[in-house]
Amino acid sequence: NTANAVKVVEAQVRFDPNVLELISVNHSQPDALDGSAWSTAKSTPNQPDLVGIAAAALGELATFSGDGELAVVEFKWKSNRVGNTQIKLTDVKLADGNGVVREGAETTLSIGAEGTIPTEYALHQNYPNPFNPSTKIVYDMKEAGFVTISIYNLLGQTVATLVNSEQSAGQHTVIFDASGLPSGVFVYRMETTGFEAQSKMLLMK
Repeated sequence: NTANAVKVVEAQVRFDPNVLELISVNHSQPDALDGSAWSTAKSTPNQPDLVGIAAAALGELATFSGDGELAVVEFKWKSNRVGNTQIKLTDVKLADGNGVVREGAETTLSIGAEGTIPTEYALHQNYPNPFNPSTKIVYDMKEAGFVTISIYNLLGQTVATLVNSEQSAGQHTVIFDASGLPSGVFVYRMETTGFEAQSKMLLMK
């Protein structure tokens, strides 16, 4: 059903301009089925901590096809840098042919003097907890790989799958919106190559 496939993508790359200097921003040409694709990536002078990225599949039946690169953003360290910093992919939005917008997962890459990334896989306690109706789940990937983050009720039934895709090395954040679920205890579980972990959270309405 092409009406439910992704036709528009928007996202923002955020960084600390006191630590990182933006060198270049270049958009890439994504692939589209049954049509052509358009994309843009640019910084704005009045928001020095932000790079905006957008792409659209052009044509009535056009949709995005598979994995693809939307933009290349290049930074360099500013002089006298101390400590670590983060680059965040935020405000990810996907729209289908019906105009329905879905929020995507946030991604955070923590970097240091040598481009440090987490040394271990980890699934952190959600915050806030208890929560109503949404909460953040943070997890660490020491290597790039396929990862699944799923939510289960106490009967072991899957109530949501938040992540089911290839992820880069780094620290990532995903939002769980439980608006349509009753109060209770839920289990969230992370699975990736060589690592599995789970924890409990409490939804209170």
